[in-house]
Amino acid sequence: MSSIYSGFIIAFLTAVIHVVNSSGSIEFRLISSRSCNVKLCVKKPRAKPMDSCLLESRRISLYSQQQRVVSTPFHFPFPDRFILVTEVYDVIGVLLSNSTSKETFIIGTEFNPAVGSSDFLDIAFRSSCDASYYGSGCQRYCKPSFSYTCDINGMRICAIGWSGEQCDQLKFLVLYSIVIVLHALNEKLTFHVTHTILKRGYMCYNRYEFCNYANFRLVIR
Repeated sequence: MSSIYSGFIIAFLTAVIHVVNSSGSIEFRLISSRSCNVKLCVKKPRAKPMDSCLLESRRISLYSQQQRVVSTPFHFPFPDRFILVTEVYDVIGVLLSNSTSKETFIIGTEFNPAVGSSDFLDIAFRSSCDASYYGSGCQRYCKPSFSYTCDINGMRICAIGWSGEQCDQLKFLVLYSIVIVLHALNEKLTFHVTHTILKRGYMCYNRYEFCNYANFRLVIR
C-alpha cells in the first residue's frame, strides 16, 4: 500500500435473517349435532394409512350443536391437496367413526366445507399465510426492502436504480452517480480513470472496483 488518502468510507450493512421455507395456519370449524370428541389428522396427498400426520390435533370435545374453531400453525410448504383423517368418539371414548377424505388447500377468509363431513359432524376449514409469506402453500417469502417492494403474489418489484431477479444489482448509472458524489465530497481523493477492463462482468478502475454492478468497495493502492 503506497499511501493512504483521507476520505469517506461507505459501508453497506446487510442483515442476514434466516427464514423458514413456509409459514401460515389452517383453521378447522367443527359443528356437531351430538356430544362427542373429535381428532383430526392432516396427511400428504399420497400418504399410506400407517404414515405419520403432517398436522395432528388432540381430542376436541364438542357438545350438541356447539361450534368450535381450532387453529393450527404450519412451517412447511403446505401441499395443494391433502388427506384429512377424522376420528369421532363418544363421551366415554368409544370410536363412532373413522373417515378419510381428500381435501384441497385454499387460501382465503371464508370457511370451505370439507368432503369429510358426516351426518352429525360438519367440518369446514380455511387457511391463511403469515406476514411476508405468499403463494398457494405460503412458500414464497417476500419482505419489502430498500431495493424492492412486493406485489400481491409475493413477487419482487425492483426500485428505481435496481435490477436483477432478486433486485440486488445496482444499475451502472446509479453506481457512477455515487462515485461522482463521493469524489465531489472528498477533494483530496483523486479520481483519474487510467484504464477500463471488462471481464466476467467486472469493471475495474484505478482506485475503485465494481463487482457485477452491485458490490462496491474502496480499493487503496
